[in-house]
Amino acid sequence: MIEGMQEKKAKVIDLLKQAGVNSGDIVLVHSDSTLAMKLSGAESWAEALQFLQSCFEAVLGESGTLIVPTFTYDFCKGKPYNHLSTPSTVGFFTNHIRRNPHAVRSFHPIFSFAAIGGQAHTICDKVSKSSFGKDSVFDRLFHSDSKLLFFNTTFDYCTFIHYVEQQMNVDYRYKKYFTGEVFDGIKKYIDTFDFFVRYLDRNVTVALQPMSQRLLQSGCMKQVEVDGGVILQVKCQDVYRETAKVLCEDPYFLIEKPPKELKVIVHQERSGSIEKKDDLKQIFRNGRLKKEKRKIKDTVAEIFPLNRALVSEGINRAFEFIKEDLEGIGEFCLETYRSTYPVWTWRIPERYVVNEAYLETPNGERVIDVKNNPLHLVSYSIAIDKSISWAELEPHLHYSEKRPGAIPWEFKYYERGWGFCLSKDLFEKLPRDVEYHVVIRSVFSTVPEKGLKTATLMVNPEGDRQPDNGEILICTHVCHPNLANDDASGVAVAMEVAKRLKETPLPAGSMDIRFLFCPETIGSISYFSQHEEIIPKIRGGIFIEMAGNNNRIALQRSRQDSHLIDRIARKVIKERDKKYFEDGFRNVVGNDEMVINGPGVNIPCISISRWPYDEYHTSDDNLDIIREKKLVEMADIVEEIIRIFATNYVPKRKFKGPIFLSGYGLWVDWRVNKPLNLALEKIFLRFEGDRSIFEIAEELDLDYWEIREYIEKFKTKDLIDALPIK
Repeated sequence: MIEGMQEKKAKVIDLLKQAGVNSGDIVLVHSDSTLAMKLSGAESWAEALQFLQSCFEAVLGESGTLIVPTFTYDFCKGKPYNHLSTPSTVGFFTNHIRRNPHAVRSFHPIFSFAAIGGQAHTICDKVSKSSFGKDSVFDRLFHSDSKLLFFNTTFDYCTFIHYVEQQMNVDYRYKKYFTGEVFDGIKKYIDTFDFFVRYLDRNVTVALQPMSQRLLQSGCMKQVEVDGGVILQVKCQDVYRETAKVLCEDPYFLIEKPPKELKVIVHQERSGSIEKKDDLKQIFRNGRLKKEKRKIKDTVAEIFPLNRALVSEGINRAFEFIKEDLEGIGEFCLETYRSTYPVWTWRIPERYVVNEAYLETPNGERVIDVKNNPLHLVSYSIAIDKSISWAELEPHLHYSEKRPGAIPWEFKYYERGWGFCLSKDLFEKLPRDVEYHVVIRSVFSTVPEKGLKTATLMVNPEGDRQPDNGEILICTHVCHPNLANDDASGVAVAMEVAKRLKETPLPAGSMDIRFLFCPETIGSISYFSQHEEIIPKIRGGIFIEMAGNNNRIALQRSRQDSHLIDRIARKVIKERDKKYFEDGFRNVVGNDEMVINGPGVNIPCISISRWPYDEYHTSDDNLDIIREKKLVEMADIVEEIIRIFATNYVPKRKFKGPIFLSGYGLWVDWRVNKPLNLALEKIFLRFEGDRSIFEIAEELDLDYWEIREYIEKFKTKDLIDALPIK
């Protein structure tokens, strides 16, 4: 029994009230229990810890809630987690509360909490697997207007600050996924949890004292001195507001110094710099690496079966095929980007490796197995090995209402979870009254050399390069596992066009053509974020996808809506597909044009596809729906748009007065070409440097190639300058 218990307890209660703790509060306590020993005069730790608990309970009352961290980092080191017995590694008081028979412990093998009081279950039950994400304890503390109390500790122990950092997406931390064995009190299984960790290779050191001072100076945080110790109290919402504000002013305010800069591009492979692998042919289904003349559909067939997740072995094989097939076509560059690193406002995902994934009934029947089709697994599913009921399983199963016999494609690149995809027909047949064994053995790798990849191919016109004339960009995405039309078909069409442009080069003085093959969205973001210097050089862009299905052409205009690239595309497509469809930017389908034509880049970019089609994002998007005729038509259209756009220029006169046409051999006999004869004066009246050749042809309703050939004669006779398109 502690001597003078009531007086000592009254003193501590008064100190807690001075610090701002009130009846009914929800309080997370970080503590150094040596002060409790000192204030209580207890002879044992057990007495001191019980004394401190009773003080908090007296202040908080029956409706209040006392919460303590019961963290352990052993799970991150590969050790199993037992929800009932794994101790806290962050202090005596935390284990004292954890062992209390009335305590509720949140289930998380890294950042668990123990709570006693009115809101214990609300705060700790059914929390997220994300340490600092939605529905984590930290998230619930924020939304419940809880308080943080530091009992004889400093603000340096404020783990809540990492919740703010994750919400603000600071660039010196990233989500890391830890998989291991857990026991939830009923069953043992394998599961995966995330942790917003520091980049150790960037020398990131936490420094929270400046934030502590800011909170004290602003009056948000209260401080009470006591017998050589200190009690601090601050509301979670105040910490969030003030920290978010300061991070907007200085993104590195919470660390000692800005993180060490590491290159996002960790490796470049250029044409001819890598020896061919003798066994490379084994990678590709048809075993054809050389560029013998073949159908475009054959190229689709090489790429289609590969499991092309964003960062994976499958997409790497696709890039190897593209590189080998385009050898000698132009300057090819394959770049590798560091996983988890920030690129503009995004982050590069980890390399995804799936060793095994299946759903099994109690009798051992595998009703779903990723070996049969990679679409069965939701891309970037976390690892799990657990037996669960139908009620728990059903939300993780995905099927298509529109195509009940097909497997849909689903993905969770950034909002991690797990799931399986199956046909609705199979879904309906699965028994509801049994437990299912869920096994996903996946790994998220952050090895720099195995990061995200993009590839570029530069195809130049005849003669010496003239960089001032600019470039046109052709983009297509290489990802999407086991899908043919979206977008193996777009990749195949782009490769075909590149070969044609090599075989019949653009004339000297034309633009360069830059082909970009990349994973959707994050690939083009990664590429342009590391090559901002090329953005001003690119005059226009074309995104190609969904090229082989049996549908009319769909043209999506650029963000500029009536740019040269839009008008040239419309003219070319109209001549080949009278039933074509067009609409404004992002009104047809959404892809990398949002990056290319988006904020801070804004390269006028059209999209050409055959959208819509019913098989989209299902296993029915296979080689059966691909038509060679449609692929060839798409290649013809893209090639012609490129040829017109890249050869177009602005004629600027060097003469005065009307030209003596016949004296320069520029007269066109009306009996040979009456339309051109009638337009002769109208043409040279448009040589004021404010119209391109295409615009002149457009205004006079003449064929572009015919009028360009005629205007070229003026250039040859030094009557005009050819100004590049801007």
